[in-house]
Amino acid sequence: MFKRFTFVFLVVILLPVIFYAGWVINSLNTSEKILSQVYNQQLNAALITLNQYAWNQIDEWATSVDQLSGTNIDTLQDFLTRNPSLRLILTTDSLLSSIRLVGASAVHSVFPTGLRDSLQAKKDRLSQLNRFMAGNNYRKFEPFTLPSVNPIEKMVVVVFSSRNDPDRLLGFAVDAGRFTREVMRSRLNEVAGDEFIIGVLAGNPEQIVYATQEMENLEFKVTKPLWILPEYRIGIRLKGATADEIIENRLVLNMVLIGILSIVLVIGVVYIYRLVRREVDLVRLKTDFVSNVSHELRTPLALIRMYAETLEMNRVVSDEKRQNYYRIILSETDRLGRLINNILNFSRIESVRNPYQLSPLEVNPLVESVVSLYEVQFESQGFDWKFEKEEVAQIMADKEAIFEAIHNLLDNAVKYSGERKVIRIKTLKRQGAVGISVSDSGSGIDQKYHGMIFDKFFRVSTGLVHNTKGSGLGLALVQHIVKSHGGTIELKSSPGEGSIFILWFPARN
Repeated sequence: MFKRFTFVFLVVILLPVIFYAGWVINSLNTSEKILSQVYNQQLNAALITLNQYAWNQIDEWATSVDQLSGTNIDTLQDFLTRNPSLRLILTTDSLLSSIRLVGASAVHSVFPTGLRDSLQAKKDRLSQLNRFMAGNNYRKFEPFTLPSVNPIEKMVVVVFSSRNDPDRLLGFAVDAGRFTREVMRSRLNEVAGDEFIIGVLAGNPEQIVYATQEMENLEFKVTKPLWILPEYRIGIRLKGATADEIIENRLVLNMVLIGILSIVLVIGVVYIYRLVRREVDLVRLKTDFVSNVSHELRTPLALIRMYAETLEMNRVVSDEKRQNYYRIILSETDRLGRLINNILNFSRIESVRNPYQLSPLEVNPLVESVVSLYEVQFESQGFDWKFEKEEVAQIMADKEAIFEAIHNLLDNAVKYSGERKVIRIKTLKRQGAVGISVSDSGSGIDQKYHGMIFDKFFRVSTGLVHNTKGSGLGLALVQHIVKSHGGTIELKSSPGEGSIFILWFPARN
């Protein structure tokens, strides 16, 4: 039955929980991927905006240089002065046969280091600028970086075709570092706002040319080349934790919450399972109880009826035999009375919170009175028994309840003694406590049942215990009595070695 219940429990409860947890985790992963993609797209869009801004600024300067290229040197110098990121302006033909330079640090015949060689190296690409302008009426830029000792302070030359004269090439040298820090600065800060950090990088290894906020490292989520400034890159990331870290932390948090929820559900289901199993066990125990009690009631009643009918019909001729029948009827009546008392007492103590009336009690006389009830039975059944007493203090107790507890222990000792009929009853003392011990040499109790034998209706299902009928209420009643008096029960028992029950009660001060 429990195997079937366990299977249903796993299929109906645990599997849906596992599938649900897996589905939620998969949904979270999908959501986080979508969120990450959207976030990356936003970062890319921001970088495209900044690239477009830089390109527009260069295009604006190119338009101004094209318009001023035919003017005098002073006008061009004034233009350079107003735009400090520009270092010089050059004019040449598509064959690079004649190059004219205007700049704060340049004269007509002096070239910045590497400029002539760089122009000659790009002669073929520069010649295409004029053809592109003539065919499409669209200005195209050809930027290249001049050699520099400083890895982040580089000079970028931008060459383009003149709209006014398609055979003429124009250009200017841009101080890339200064352009980044001065021209692009406001736009970089505007796009970064309060959420992002944006930086411009150059060199190998890369170094920060400018960043909207001081950074301890160069870890940007997304980086892209600056179109108009070769060898320069622009990067962006969230302030504080990166998006990946936020997404990862969120995923971990959700997985932890799902794990906790799953554990709580499993614990709840296991708890319900245990409750159900306990109730099923209780139903079984109650069924066994009814069966056992029915047998226990029928047996003495049948004996009493049989011997009473025999006496009534005057079939017993000898006084000795007649007295024996009377003794059997009395014994079975006492047995029946004890069973009924156990049932009534257990019902009473379960319905009343504190059913006992406590008063000072002498322990030894009470134990003697219980033992005296069994003397005839001990002798008739061949028991080796002994009552050993110590001088013990009084206890505060309900006399009838303690009497019933000792009675139940002795009754069990008699029933479960088997062939080794040795019973010892003792009174004990220790610091602040008085003990009543009942021991036998019977079948004993396995260690695994020690915590269960005090449960109501529970009976060990093996050995002599299984073959001896009982209600399963005796020890439960004993435990209730002892606990209600503030005491404890000590059990020493193992299979084949007998049992020792010691009831400890607080000594009266």
